[in-house]
Amino acid sequence: MTVTSLRLRALTPQDEAPARRAHDVMAREGFEFLLGPGHDGDWSDYLGRMEDHRAGVGRTTRRYLVPTGWGAGRTRCAHQPPRRGA
Repeated sequence: MTVTSLRLRALTPQDEAPARRAHDVMAREGFEFLLGPGHDGDWSDYLGRMEDHRAGVGRTTRRYLVPTGWGAGRTRCAHQPPRRGA
């Protein structure tokens, strides 16, 4: 049996060009790669909004992750931290 590991990570400033290309390709096929409004604006602003989502600023904590090495695809995980005293 072959065991394959998948490492996920957040987008970085160096990911701008490949992420925008992946978004353009997927958009032509009716899919969204970069999430949310503003993905076509300033990249550092977009990364800041993704960090806010990860930190749970103003909403449910969400993480937007891509595979290490850019094999293909992305994933989004949404969760709420446990309530204190629950």
